[in-house]
Amino acid sequence: MIKKNKSIIFIILVLAVLFDIFFLKGRFDFFVLFITVSWLFLNIYLKIDKKVSFLVALICLFIGILFTFMEEPFFQRCVAERALRWFYLFLFFGVFRSTFFLFGKNTT
Repeated sequence: MIKKNKSIIFIILVLAVLFDIFFLKGRFDFFVLFITVSWLFLNIYLKIDKKVSFLVALICLFIGILFTFMEEPFFQRCVAERALRWFYLFLFFGVFRSTFFLFGKNTT
């Protein structure tokens, strides 16, 4: 059942990341940990393409850069920091998945 609905799960996770970037105030480490574990589950169990992690990372990078160059209100700086945190996380997932695929393909 989960494999049939993997696009819905993916959309929910991306919306959760965007919710964290724009609407959550404060630090919610459990929420970040939940999204991280869920994304790892999507990557390993459902075999999501590595390009998806890079795409989400680029979206987060764009949001971070956009809010970095705006004026200096506190809200925009927090949005930029949270977006760039997700950028690094999804970039790590994409690079890890690419490296795993590269070395896994050479051994078989």
